[in-house]
Amino acid sequence: MFALLYCNIGNTQAKDDKFYYESDTINFIVTKEKGGEEVLRKPVGKSVLIIYDKFFKSYSISYLNEDGKAEFFDLKYNPEFKGSEIKNAFRMEDSHGNTWYILDQLNSLGRLKILDARLRNDGLVPWFIIEYAKPTDIKN
Repeated sequence: MFALLYCNIGNTQAKDDKFYYESDTINFIVTKEKGGEEVLRKPVGKSVLIIYDKFFKSYSISYLNEDGKAEFFDLKYNPEFKGSEIKNAFRMEDSHGNTWYILDQLNSLGRLKILDARLRNDGLVPWFIIEYAKPTDIKN
């Protein structure tokens, strides 16, 4: 009986800790480091689903690429990262070991910004943006 109760509590906790958002597109953007002028905007996917897991502090993002194939982007919290150099952003790591700055404005502006944390010498900042995201009832 204890095992059954434990499983039920665990399942309830998992459902309450996940937040789901959907958006029409995800775009790749390049801006100038100084002044923030946008120099490139390219759509990379549509039918975007974002799952934020509050317990694990992680994001799973899926979308359809231009060929209609599913793409997945997972971002995990890494406790070794102490803070961020970007105000209101935090650092995360993808499944390939790349580091990203995440600016989560999903609840306030319906926007998630994912900035490449690698330093560049050309004065350009590459990033992804998901805009006009709305909470959804879609569950795995």
